[in-house]
Amino acid sequence: MARAVLVGLLAMVLVGGWFAPYDPLDTRPERAAQPPSGEFWLGTDTLGRDVLSRVLNGGGLTLLLGVGAACVAVICGVVLGLGRGLGGNAVRSVLSVIEVVLLSLPPWLVALVFVAGMGARWESVIWGVGVTQIAPFGRLVGVWSASVSRQPYVMAAQSVGAGRLYIALRIILPNMLPLVVGAACSTLSYCLLFSSGLTFLGLGGSLSSPEWGVMIAEGRTAIRYAPWIALPPALLLTVLIASLNAVGRWFSLRGWSSSGDFGR
Repeated sequence: MARAVLVGLLAMVLVGGWFAPYDPLDTRPERAAQPPSGEFWLGTDTLGRDVLSRVLNGGGLTLLLGVGAACVAVICGVVLGLGRGLGGNAVRSVLSVIEVVLLSLPPWLVALVFVAGMGARWESVIWGVGVTQIAPFGRLVGVWSASVSRQPYVMAAQSVGAGRLYIALRIILPNMLPLVVGAACSTLSYCLLFSSGLTFLGLGGSLSSPEWGVMIAEGRTAIRYAPWIALPPALLLTVLIASLNAVGRWFSLRGWSSSGDFGR
C-alpha cells in the first residue's frame, strides 16, 4: 500500500506541473482567498493564485530539495562509513574525528551557517540539510560494513588477495544494499521535512516560488478563514514523508531477513 501511494505521489510531483490549469505565479487580487469551486478546485490563495496549480508545480521543487540533500548525505555517508569500516588505522582516525565533529553540531545551526554563507538560495538549503545527515548515515553504513566484513565470503575474498576497494565496492556494498536503500528512504523523508522547514521560515530561494514549505508559510496567516491554502501542501508533504518511511522500513526488513548471520 505504502509503495503504491509513494509511486502515485512521485508521479504527481514529477508530471503534475504539466497538467496545472493555471499559471502558478499569476496573481489576481480580485479573486483572492476564494474557496474551492468548479473553477478553482482547491481555491485560491491571498494573492489570487490557483492553489491546485501551485501544489502541482511546487511538488517538483520540494522533491528536488529533498533529493539533492539526501544525495549529499547518502554519497558522503557511504564513503565515510566504508572508510571507517574498512580503512587503515590512520584513515579510521581521521574519519572518526570528522564524524564526531559533524554529530556534535546542531543540525539547525549547520543549515543556518550554509544559508548565511551562501545566501537564501535553493543550493544553500540542499547543502545545509545534506551535511547534517552525513554523519548519521555514515555511522549506520560503518556498523553494517563492519558486520558484513566478518562474513565468510569476505574472508575468502581477502584470502585470495582481493584489495580493500574491490571488497568494499563489489562485495560488501552490494550485500548491504537493501539496508542502504532503506536508510536512504528514511533520510530522504527527513531531508524533505527539514528543507520544507527552512523554506517555511523564508530561508530558501524566492518566496514567490510554488514550493510546499513556502505555501504552508503563506497559508498560516489565513488558516482561520482560508484553510484550503495551507492544508493541501501540508497533507501531501505528510503523506509523502510517511510513505517514504514505510518503504524504507520495508527495504530494511528485507535487508535483515536476506543477510543470513549478518541479521542476527
